[in-house]
Amino acid sequence: MTEKTARDIDMLRAEGRGYRSIAAALSLPENRVKAWCRRHPLTDSLECVCPVCGNCVTQTPHKRKKKFCSDKCRYVWWASHPEERKKTAGYEHICPGCGKTFRTGRAESRYCCISCYAAARRKDTRDGG
Repeated sequence: MTEKTARDIDMLRAEGRGYRSIAAALSLPENRVKAWCRRHPLTDSLECVCPVCGNCVTQTPHKRKKKFCSDKCRYVWWASHPEERKKTAGYEHICPGCGKTFRTGRAESRYCCISCYAAARRKDTRDGG
């Protein structure tokens, strides 16, 4: 395999393309692309491509992997992909203070509002607990 082909494979992998797509784009057998990718994992490379502007994103070793080259690119991408935002699980609870059913994104929530929580705290202090 030539150096140019190897660079092309790595570039297409950095864009997030799969084995079949890379093989079709470079007119190579799919198994040859798979073998190259197995022998040369992307973790050896400390750079990837920003999905917004295409610039290289320099990765810091032993840190979380960066997806964007700058805050500006990150803001642009998230503004144009609102459906990708983390959706809350929507846990359903029953408030021990008022008995009302409520939904929240936190699994450990107990009270529906501050006033129910405060009332429960006042009750605990009066009981001596």
